[in-house]
Amino acid sequence: MRSTFGRERQSSPNDLYARIAVCFVKIPGVPASPKESIEHGAAIRAVVPEHVAIGVSGDAFAATGLNADCDA
Repeated sequence: MRSTFGRERQSSPNDLYARIAVCFVKIPGVPASPKESIEHGAAIRAVVPEHVAIGVSGDAFAATGLNADCDA
């Protein structure tokens, strides 16, 4: 993404999720810390439409992701 001054703005994965989300987004593992994972989930929820489900990788992070408000 470019700013009005021509400098590239650093984007995050959340920016990508917000631009491409149709009905479901699968994210990689969330932070192991429950507090950080909840903040991570909230940051994604804040940028994707309400109807978009958020899925988390089905590995060792899955339970933490589900506790961080991921849907699947």
